[in-house]
Amino acid sequence: MALLLLLSSLSFSACYDPRKGALSPDARTELDTYADRFIDVEIKYLKASELLAQLLDEAAAIPNDAAAMEHIRKFADDNELALEKIGAAFDGWQRHVNDEDLVTFLQLLHEQPSSRKLRVLVPRFRARIAYNAAWRQEFDTLISTFMIRR
Repeated sequence: MALLLLLSSLSFSACYDPRKGALSPDARTELDTYADRFIDVEIKYLKASELLAQLLDEAAAIPNDAAAMEHIRKFADDNELALEKIGAAFDGWQRHVNDEDLVTFLQLLHEQPSSRKLRVLVPRFRARIAYNAAWRQEFDTLISTFMIRR
């Protein structure tokens, strides 16, 4: 078992490049650009959800729960302002959009690869950290930005 953990952590560290992942400066710049740009809220939401799916994919590959949570925490800290802007824009959009447009968006969202990935990764990661209430609360706070309320 220890050998398996060692091999998985070595393979993760060998293939993980922080310059290309969800924590990369390019990803942060791109998210900031989407948050500040005057474009459809739906596009901002889709871009942020793609990045979140990438982040959870990376965190899932980290064998240590504390290190995986630190990876997510760093993303949330580095992108706090952009995530707040996108979340606020999306909340405002949800309050004013009619039901037909919301259903159309949900259908589009449902077909996105990142959305399918999030439907698997979010519950899986939440179950992984279920034993630590503080981590679960922290994770749920980040995920709440992407919740669709009606």
